[in-house]
Amino acid sequence: MAQFQCETLLQEATQARRQKQNELKRLQLRLKEIHTELDRTHRGDDKYLHLLTEEHKSIKAESALMAAFEEAENAEREAFHQLSTKVRTSHEREREREERTKYWSITASLTGAILGIAGASIGNELRMRHLREMIPTSQQLSPLLQEISRLVSKEQEQVSDCL
Repeated sequence: MAQFQCETLLQEATQARRQKQNELKRLQLRLKEIHTELDRTHRGDDKYLHLLTEEHKSIKAESALMAAFEEAENAEREAFHQLSTKVRTSHEREREREERTKYWSITASLTGAILGIAGASIGNELRMRHLREMIPTSQQLSPLLQEISRLVSKEQEQVSDCL
């Protein structure tokens, strides 16, 4: 049964209980009126017998109404219990969902951070390789330096010869 249905059931049970309670109050008020009239009426009067008969019927109706009132009260209690159970279950499911969402977001954040670090490391390594490939090594520079040195020496000799 859905929470909405439990709420509707509780409202209906409350309304039924209130109705029975109002009927019971009216009947008890009528009984008080009958008792007051009985106290004022002489026992030999025909009205006294009529009031006693009405009192008897009212007392029987009161006991039946009291039973119906207790039944309505029990139905209201049961409906309230069902609604409370549904609300509690709903809150527990919501808390569980929040916990799962929290753990999934933490896991996703950690995974993203690890992938980001790995990607940055790989990117740095590739840049460093590219730079190493662009910069000549000392073995490659040695013949060039010797050639430059030879040319500079040759130029110096030519300049010295010219002077």
